[in-house]
Amino acid sequence: MFRLLLISLLVFSNVVFASDKNKNKKSDDDGSYVEAMITVGNNGCGYLLQLSNGHLIKPTNLPKKFQHYDTKVLVKFEDLKAITDSPCSAEKEVNILEIKNFKASRKSQGKF
Repeated sequence: MFRLLLISLLVFSNVVFASDKNKNKKSDDDGSYVEAMITVGNNGCGYLLQLSNGHLIKPTNLPKKFQHYDTKVLVKFEDLKAITDSPCSAEKEVNILEIKNFKASRKSQGKF
């Protein structure tokens, strides 16, 4: 009985710590990148990312290489903080973990 309790406790703690570790990281369910379009915010907000679901986010570390309006990208990011009183229309500020150019296949064309 004690072994079963101990094993259950170990499995439970593994699940809790694993889910907490990746809590803020955003990606698709299969671990792939999230599709986004680089846009420019109004009122001097700088570059924003418009996700394929329509949400706007403000990256804190967008590389110069990707600072071009209407550029489609694939991105992985982590949430930093929610934006509540900004004229930018962005919902949150994020830290980009990985970013790369989006190369559309015929199957995924027209998402934006």
